[in-house]
Amino acid sequence: MKVHLFGGVWSPSCAGYALRQTFQDHGQRLHEEIKKASHNFYVDDLLLSIASPGKAAIVTHQLRQLMKKGGFRLTKWICNHKGVLRAVPQTERAMEVKEVLLKDDRLPAERALGIMWDLENDERAVRIQIPTKPETKRGLLSAVSSIYDPIGISAPSTIQAKIIFQDECSQGIGWGEQMTKHNRAAK
Repeated sequence: MKVHLFGGVWSPSCAGYALRQTFQDHGQRLHEEIKKASHNFYVDDLLLSIASPGKAAIVTHQLRQLMKKGGFRLTKWICNHKGVLRAVPQTERAMEVKEVLLKDDRLPAERALGIMWDLENDERAVRIQIPTKPETKRGLLSAVSSIYDPIGISAPSTIQAKIIFQDECSQGIGWGEQMTKHNRAAK
């Protein structure tokens, strides 16, 4: 089989297998950083950190050539260094940086595997929008659980809400009952 349907439950494992096979078949004589890249794919997304812009430009070129041999076309490239970004054809760049004038314009913030990445300052961030929920145990748990933060950047901010939730649980308060006055004030 040469084509797999997008969205099938088997698709991520097939994509991973095809990527590994491409590296195995064509990646023997490549830069060490490219061999490292084979372990940094998440389904069809690659997140890779390279020590210097010069190496990054080489890796970008070689990785695109290697993937082409396996029938892949890497697109939506984004980088926090304008010089490396210039090495990627404009048609293969992420939409947010296609129109950026690489001399003067400020690089935008972009999402990398669900986490905000400020390209210009090379900083990660979490955007938190706390929804209005009822002041109950259920509402507090819903609000805290709605924050996507896989690496814990927002932990200093969310820990207080988790402590309040724990306190409410230890008091035996029901899921739909109003939180205690002390905990509502802290919220």
